[in-house]
Amino acid sequence: MNKILIIEDNVELRNNLIAILQHNGFSVSGVGSAEEFYHIILSDNFDIVIVDIGLPDKNDFELVEYLHQKTTCKIIILSARETVEDRVNGYGAGADIYFVKPVESVELIAAINSISAKIEAKNNEKSNSNQWVFEHKSWVLIAPNSKRMILTSKEGTFLSAIIAKRGEIVSKEEILSLLNYDISNPENNNSLDVLIARIRKKCREKCGLDLPITTYRNRGYSFEEASICT
Repeated sequence: MNKILIIEDNVELRNNLIAILQHNGFSVSGVGSAEEFYHIILSDNFDIVIVDIGLPDKNDFELVEYLHQKTTCKIIILSARETVEDRVNGYGAGADIYFVKPVESVELIAAINSISAKIEAKNNEKSNSNQWVFEHKSWVLIAPNSKRMILTSKEGTFLSAIIAKRGEIVSKEEILSLLNYDISNPENNNSLDVLIARIRKKCREKCGLDLPITTYRNRGYSFEEASICT
């Protein structure tokens, strides 16, 4: 089941939307501010995000741009702003659909169902490829079972380095340099070990799989399964 996040500062509207979507079988969470959004988006995975662009603690289309650039979520704008300029700016920021409030629940559900079908088709295509996919633009790693996890910049830098050279050993010195760690400082070796342990744990929790990373003592690291870096 695709997971939906609603970003809406109007508590009554947010709760009504959550109730309607849950009644129609969707898994839904809701937040009322940009601060809450940034916290939840780093701790959970969502497939569709419904965004109110009039949040008091974030201007205009910044959250839409963030979602478009940093995640693979599909984006539905739900706004009271109805000018053509607003719609154009919304789609330019990365929205898939722009609705003006109030929207009929049947139309919103139909849009979500349409997007969900496209997500499922894309996930099936990726799962059939039986490979790990690292999306550099969004810092997202997609496992062969189509589960996804959002990476920090250091996690993404490490994984992109070894996935780009799949099957080859990437030296510890090269990775430390890419991470801007001082190679001469032995404490940074421990920092790298901690980083890799965190990525492995995160992958098990988010994707239910073990990352196919092999450590070669005193030499480096290698990604051992089919993968692509986009």
